[in-house]
Amino acid sequence: MNKTYKNILIIIVCSFLLMLAMFINPSYSGHDTGFHLANVISIKEQIEAGNSIYILPNIVKTFGYGTLIFYPALSHLSVAYLSSIFNLDILFSFKIINWLVLLLSGIVMFFLSKKMSKSSKIALISAIIYMAFPYHLSDIYIRDALAESFMFIFIPLILLGLSYLFEDKKKFYFLFTLGYVGGMLSHFTLMIYFTLFIIPFFITNYKKIFKKDILFILVGSAITILLIVMPSLVNMLEGKFIGDYAVFMPGHMAGYIWWAARNPLDYINIFKNFNTNDIKYYMDLVTIILLFITIKNYKKIGLDKYKFVIIFGLISLTLSTYLFPWDILPGTLRMIQFPWRLEVFVSVVVSLIAPLCLSLRDIKKLTYFLIIFLLLVCGYLNTNFASNNEVNLDEFNFASGMGWQKEYLPVNTLRNQDYLNDRSCDIISLSGEAEIIEDNTPILTFSFDGDSLVELPRLYYLGYKLVDENGVEINIEESEYGFIEANITTGTYYLTYDGTKAFNISKKLSIIVILLFGLLWLKGILWKN
Repeated sequence: MNKTYKNILIIIVCSFLLMLAMFINPSYSGHDTGFHLANVISIKEQIEAGNSIYILPNIVKTFGYGTLIFYPALSHLSVAYLSSIFNLDILFSFKIINWLVLLLSGIVMFFLSKKMSKSSKIALISAIIYMAFPYHLSDIYIRDALAESFMFIFIPLILLGLSYLFEDKKKFYFLFTLGYVGGMLSHFTLMIYFTLFIIPFFITNYKKIFKKDILFILVGSAITILLIVMPSLVNMLEGKFIGDYAVFMPGHMAGYIWWAARNPLDYINIFKNFNTNDIKYYMDLVTIILLFITIKNYKKIGLDKYKFVIIFGLISLTLSTYLFPWDILPGTLRMIQFPWRLEVFVSVVVSLIAPLCLSLRDIKKLTYFLIIFLLLVCGYLNTNFASNNEVNLDEFNFASGMGWQKEYLPVNTLRNQDYLNDRSCDIISLSGEAEIIEDNTPILTFSFDGDSLVELPRLYYLGYKLVDENGVEINIEESEYGFIEANITTGTYYLTYDGTKAFNISKKLSIIVILLFGLLWLKGILWKN
């Protein structure tokens, strides 16, 4: 077994040890457990029923909730498909995905650190620091921030791709593209910030970048990324500029957020929130010591190749604290809601920089494994759960799937929540009689006797289609309460959710590009072999 495989095996063991508390205990409610669990259960139900995953049952009665029209789908789909394909318990599937995400984040960090430091020993310590980083574990154990956890894989993957830009354009293209697509399909807001933060890399390397071959591969990667994620972008853009949904309502998702920024000293205050059920913002003691030694000896170590990484880290650190005047930013940039989310970026940089001090002298095996052991101990001490409230699916409140701010409701529904709560699942008409034949969210089949304006028991989302028994499409509009309404006469009607025309075109393009991307990747492997 070569050295790389041995290190990956160590990472696998360490990831399992850090997740041991998750596997041996019941599933406890974290900050976002309700939102993720309600949506994943509903998505799984739609997958197995062969229905659209973009309109979900259960969450708002049978009215259909459009989470995945706006919310990046990768994390939810991963759990739902794992549970569905392998017939696994949904809560156990969450644990498996959390472990796989932690493991993959460690493996990607190992390869990034090895590429930059040229040392497998330093790379392994980087990987363990990264997996055991207190905020990383808080995302899993306390926040249950499933989508954000995926970013711990894709941020270092993008940086690994960037490191190959001027050396191996094929590796750059595949790693950078895969990382960016994964990031945008996991946490779109954080990816906006990441894109802004890597601008210094392109500025400092502009002479190298403005060459025909480099520009070609950069533009090619950008086009590939945009085409693959285009269905998600189309849904969001149409929702913002054509529809009227709470997530885009001024001030609803982007209020004043400076108050949520952290004190810079929180990064080194290891006693704040230690052994509590609150989020851990500090670095562990071993990492602090390693980082201090590296900073103290930066001239001996030589950090020239880490200039961009350090700039990226300093920007992220500053913006995660109250040193930055967050509330002067436009609402679009305040949709991050909590500046401390940028600690995802800080953890990447610290994991790369802290273990560089190990290059100062030849570290004996005993000392090396002692560092690993202490990092794991520190990590395990930070595997506290958010609560002792065990998740009970029999008494689970699916309404939590709307999110803390019910952000994916139509604005008219958000402003008329009493109506939403009191409304039955029947068809409401001014006159005439309606009979529901099939109510299988989002599908609704019904007969109507009369001539009237009717309000259907479905929330209004762009992409619904209503046809009569002859296949003639009926115009639908949004009611004053955010539901679908239409003027109809006697007959049988079929309501389905097919997505908008723009979405369906972009979906076909995305599938074609994904297939081409996969074929290029496969061709590269076969050619290499």
